[in-house]
Amino acid sequence: MSSSTQPLRRAFRTIQPNVPRVAVNKTVTINRPSLVLDAEPYKSRKQYTYSISDLLSFKPSAIPYTLPLAVICALSEKSEVPYKTPCKRVIKSEEDPKKLDTRSKQVSYGKVTEGYANYVKFVPVSERIRGDPKTPDIHQSCSKRSWDGQVRKWRRALHAFDDIKTKEELDEVRKRLVVINATPNKLKVPSTEPIHRARMLDSNYIPRSLTFDDLE
Repeated sequence: MSSSTQPLRRAFRTIQPNVPRVAVNKTVTINRPSLVLDAEPYKSRKQYTYSISDLLSFKPSAIPYTLPLAVICALSEKSEVPYKTPCKRVIKSEEDPKKLDTRSKQVSYGKVTEGYANYVKFVPVSERIRGDPKTPDIHQSCSKRSWDGQVRKWRRALHAFDDIKTKEELDEVRKRLVVINATPNKLKVPSTEPIHRARMLDSNYIPRSLTFDDLE
């Protein structure tokens, strides 16, 4: 080290002496806002008016982000937010007296059959399974097409119990009904489809040309 730089170092030490740093524990007090239920309503940027009591019923994801910081901090400190209970689905029932009368007659016609008598005799209520015939509910709200389909399916299932005499026959019928209900419905083949197939296989078939008289 040269002798010319020593006076400069001494002068720098006199100006900024080496003072050891001491860690000082500082206490910072944060005044967190308290949640006041009776606070006056305020407006967000979208000009919607909210109150604190209304926000308590919202889910956290539904609280708008444009709220004041004081309200957001107060809401985040709540351990449990009382969510609104979802409304239960109300099942509508048929109230038209004419429809109820017609449906009750259709159900009564099915209950006077031999199949229904055998079904009630051999299969008590406590032993019925999913594939067994189920009487359609006349009070359900559905279209006429849906109701007629339910009645046809019920009558068709009852018809399988017509000639039941023994328990073995009963078990066989019930197994067959379970398989039918578990199998998806196939598309109905039109009645003219077999005729078209036979004509396509017949090499000697010649289609007849129609005239205007045939169309009339």
